[in-house]
Amino acid sequence: MQLLSLLVFGIFTLILAYGTFKRPAAAAGFMAIVAPLEKLSFYRGLTIKPFLIILPGFILGVAVWLLCKGKKPLRPTLFEKILLAILAVSLFSLIGAMEPMRGLRMWVQMGFLIAIAAATARVLIDERAIQTYIRCFFAGAAVSVAYGCYQLGGFLIGYNGHPLLALARLNPTLPQMLIEPGSVVFGGNQRMVRLSSFFFDWNFYGAYLVAAGALLVAYAGEKIRNDRFSISFGIPGLYALMAIGISWFLTFSRSAWLGGVVALLVLIWHRAGVQKVLQRYYSLFLAVIGALLFLNINPFTFIMQRWAAGLGGSVSTVEHATYGLAAVRMMLDHPIFGVGLHNFAPVYQALFDPNQPGATAHSSFLSLAAEVGFAGLVLYLWLFFETLGRLHGFLLETRGLPLSRWREMGTLAAILGVGVASVFYHIYTHVFIWSLLGAAWAMGESHPRAAGTEAAPSLSADLIV
Repeated sequence: MQLLSLLVFGIFTLILAYGTFKRPAAAAGFMAIVAPLEKLSFYRGLTIKPFLIILPGFILGVAVWLLCKGKKPLRPTLFEKILLAILAVSLFSLIGAMEPMRGLRMWVQMGFLIAIAAATARVLIDERAIQTYIRCFFAGAAVSVAYGCYQLGGFLIGYNGHPLLALARLNPTLPQMLIEPGSVVFGGNQRMVRLSSFFFDWNFYGAYLVAAGALLVAYAGEKIRNDRFSISFGIPGLYALMAIGISWFLTFSRSAWLGGVVALLVLIWHRAGVQKVLQRYYSLFLAVIGALLFLNINPFTFIMQRWAAGLGGSVSTVEHATYGLAAVRMMLDHPIFGVGLHNFAPVYQALFDPNQPGATAHSSFLSLAAEVGFAGLVLYLWLFFETLGRLHGFLLETRGLPLSRWREMGTLAAILGVGVASVFYHIYTHVFIWSLLGAAWAMGESHPRAAGTEAAPSLSADLIV
């Protein structure tokens, strides 16, 4: 039976590798589509991460494509050098770690994520490839939001609207925190579900919506600015904006809320047409507020309550601050390579509080500071700001040119928004972030269009939402 399973998987991998070789950008987009499926858990301890199933075929196909058709030189790019340095420092951090095997498993997973980022950056070599990738990203977001709305509807009528979570509860090996239904209590002790969609954590879902929302708003602004006589940029697009807005709010994730606000401010700063979207579709935003009020949720009052509770020392805020201070202590005690990749939890339980799980520092950057030390933190920050710098540089170089730049603007806002969310929650180990980082690096690379040697793409070639 095992031999048959390996044979079937081998055939599947070869088929996927061939498809990747023929259409590498679509394959990279397919990785982005499955990214929201964080994991599938089944009875008797079986847990599957879908992206790992398709990863071998994807990487094999990209490798063959690079050897046969790749237009970029095969020598490592700066992006790949930084990624390899991150892997090396993460491995060095395991020397003297409290639980090295725990860290080694995470190191292997980080290698998978880094491979996705590097492969995505390699295959998105022109405007058409980037366009294909973003279409796929939107497709995955549409399915995720639809599932999230189904989850909300099930909660409102008292029906199980999260079958993947119900299935996960049959798995006795999963931690309890991953199978408890997320909810919050507000006004009159009313409980409200925290939307998480395919993700097990609503903070992950909220950060994902920040990225999807930034790209969609940038697209809407570009469409309105360049097609003044159009009544709208598409009724499905309006529904998509509404669904993303409601879902983003109902994650009740303060980190995602803050990241979303930052993403909008970035789009406004880069004149991505946010004001025009607000002017044209103010009724849409009134409809979102009306829908929340219909659900007996006063969004303004609840936002104030959430932030007041946090500033007033709610249990979650105190826990997060405690974990964050512990992370700082760990880095000060182990400044160069940290306490070891993915070793925050055992060190916290051993040195700070044996009765608390302390799984993460609840901040990507504080977790990195504690686990891989100053060296690793500098590399991650270098990768983050180098990617942003290249995107920003491309936008400056092409300012005033008749180009469709909404993808670059939306991706810049998405990366910054997710980065801000990462300051307040541990989300850097998720697939969609690394996939989007690879796409952002590819967008920031110098293309012929930036030098004006290639005709500007028309909006007719753009994504029709």
